[in-house]
Amino acid sequence: DSDGNDIQSSPPRPQAAALSASLTFAASALETHESVVQLKSRERLQRDKLQDLRQLGDIAREGASTSAVKARRDALEKTYQQILDKNPEHLPTLNEYALLLSVGRGEHDAAEELYLHALSLNPFHKRTLSDYGFFLERIRGDYDGAEEMYIRALNIDPKHIVSLCNLGLLLHDVRREYDEALAVFDKAMRAAAHVNDTL
Repeated sequence: DSDGNDIQSSPPRPQAAALSASLTFAASALETHESVVQLKSRERLQRDKLQDLRQLGDIAREGASTSAVKARRDALEKTYQQILDKNPEHLPTLNEYALLLSVGRGEHDAAEELYLHALSLNPFHKRTLSDYGFFLERIRGDYDGAEEMYIRALNIDPKHIVSLCNLGLLLHDVRREYDEALAVFDKAMRAAAHVNDTL
């Protein structure tokens, strides 16, 4: 800010005024950077927490490298297949199975087929849109496609926390659009606070 017009006994020297303005700007920039880092950290934790809720945290962290994790992965896959045998259009299971195939098995093409199949069944399913956007971003490196999916989900529900978190991190980490990212993170945190208040 430039509102430093304190009354003084003598006019400030030009060098001192310039130094003061420079320090004020630097402090403001540092504060903004710290805010971005804190928000980014919170949203990463939120994303990790949401992924853990899908019972795939161990698979994601360990890459199905141990026999116990492999057994868990295989059991989950069997459960998903049984559900889909009875109801091939069950969208939550299609999403879970796609995530397992991609993260747990590295079968990205098969995972993408499931996401696209789910969207063909319901192109307005916000979780599928957000999950597929995350897949496009992290697996395919298709940032434009990912952003489109997040925005489509948010057009359906502007307070969809997962989509807000994903979009905020994309804007911050990939686009380097820090002001826009902060605005999205703010929406995500307000949406999360509202959810917590209603629990």
